[in-house]
Amino acid sequence: MNEYLMIAGWIVAPVISALVAYHYREWREKINITTKLPERFVDNWFATWQTNSASENPWSTERVKVSIRGKKLYFSNYNNDNGYQWEGDGEIFNNLYVIGSWRSKKNPISNGTFALCLSNQAEYLVGFFLGPNRGGLHNYGALVLAKSEEKLVSGKRELALMCPSLNEILASPSQISS
Repeated sequence: MNEYLMIAGWIVAPVISALVAYHYREWREKINITTKLPERFVDNWFATWQTNSASENPWSTERVKVSIRGKKLYFSNYNNDNGYQWEGDGEIFNNLYVIGSWRSKKNPISNGTFALCLSNQAEYLVGFFLGPNRGGLHNYGALVLAKSEEKLVSGKRELALMCPSLNEILASPSQISS
């Protein structure tokens, strides 16, 4: 009986080793998403963020191109409905967070930081930015980047759950959908 087990072990062990070696890369990528994590961010995202300005739309909308430069994500906006032009870079932490800095393309004095959190389905990023407004006052605002315009609404709803003080701002349907 022991001889049969030993022979079976000689046959089974190399087969299992060969299968593991053959599928190692595929399994590693499924288990450890960081191997392709930056690439999942590379896209042209829809975006909206709080302007904190009484004279313009309370939520600015735009598109944001995300690419990779070196070891960082690079962000550059376009088609902003209020004429803002900015760029920034960020790093990925814990496979969920992007933390970085932004700067105005028009006014080098205007710059700040941002922190974003990836949604469970990786369809949008939500978070906050910090920096001066057009009047030079330092303030913060909410920020959503989404793969589709429809997901901007989902991102705003998640922001309201993350930060209850935003519920009042987002309470009106026009604020959630704009």
